[in-house]
Amino acid sequence: MVDIINNDGFKSYNTKQVIKETCQELKGLQKDFKKWSLNEIKKNNESKYTYWNNIFYAQDFLKSLNGYEYNTDNSYNHDCTLDNTIQYAVPKDFYDHDCRIIAIEEHLGGDVRGNYDDVKFYLCNDIEMFFHYQFDEELLEKNYEVA
Repeated sequence: MVDIINNDGFKSYNTKQVIKETCQELKGLQKDFKKWSLNEIKKNNESKYTYWNNIFYAQDFLKSLNGYEYNTDNSYNHDCTLDNTIQYAVPKDFYDHDCRIIAIEEHLGGDVRGNYDDVKFYLCNDIEMFFHYQFDEELLEKNYEVA
């Protein structure tokens, strides 16, 4: 069960619990991503932080593994019902095939345009609930009624 957090009357879901409830972390893929990143760094003569902390490179990495196109998004771009901002990459046609691997970066505070944790990879067991917790219309309506 995911906790609802009440912050001065604004209710949101606990982000870490949402991820834990809907996804299973794939630590081996994170190691593979770092190896892949090192090759990209050498090839493009760039800083390791360009790759290891960037959801857009994670989508390229995932496509190189399974051939599927990925979409990236940031929960900050929408009316979101999570208590923390995340950036994520999900397969473009998630419902049309059996690929359930996604990538998530959690925001660490400060300016939302930066300061994200390392990319983590997950097997998403319930994509509908993953998105429901982010965009719960009933909870949003209640929040707007209070405001």
